[in-house]
Amino acid sequence: KYYLRQNLVPLDLLRLEIWYQRRGFRETQVDTATIANEDGTADVLFRISEGRPVLVDSIGILGAAGFEDIGLLEDLPLSVGDALNDILLDATQDTIRRRLQNEGYAHADVLKSFFIPAQTPYQARVSYDVAPGPRSRYGHIEVEITGEDGGEASLTTSTVLKTLQFRAGDLYRVDQVSDAQARLYGLEVVRSARFEVDSLTTATDSVLPYTVRVQEGDV
Repeated sequence: KYYLRQNLVPLDLLRLEIWYQRRGFRETQVDTATIANEDGTADVLFRISEGRPVLVDSIGILGAAGFEDIGLLEDLPLSVGDALNDILLDATQDTIRRRLQNEGYAHADVLKSFFIPAQTPYQARVSYDVAPGPRSRYGHIEVEITGEDGGEASLTTSTVLKTLQFRAGDLYRVDQVSDAQARLYGLEVVRSARFEVDSLTTATDSVLPYTVRVQEGDV
């Protein structure tokens, strides 16, 4: 059960409008009515007029030539004909970036934009600008292990390196780093595991030196 706070009802109205707008319904209007009952309860009614959604008329992707063989643009979250959904716009941007990062392009970046022509206000032209950057490999991998409460560590550097399943000189893949971190957490003695790229690394470097910092805890 909840107490009715009248000052929160207009905020809920705004939340509903934003929820629809983020999903392509840019003309959504929400009205509210509150009816007090004799038994001390209240009915709150939200009247929603969705309006006509803005649809994706075209999707252009710049800078992706030459990546067809890795399926860079296959089965993307956003498709032509979909509503102009902010969530799917972001998901498509993240998907393209992560696919590139799994092919060694550690510094890959993807910029998104859309344009709604004044003469066709319900059609949007979406574009993504892909900047893959250099293909990268893992550099020297430093391992730092801290025992429980600063004491002697039970894990060894060789154990941590075997758990990583990648070595210096291997092609960089972002999912490998995530999987390696998960495997380290699978060792019950590990309290935390952090992967840090050398702070001097720039967006033009093709070698990524890593430091793996492992903190042990109580089994």
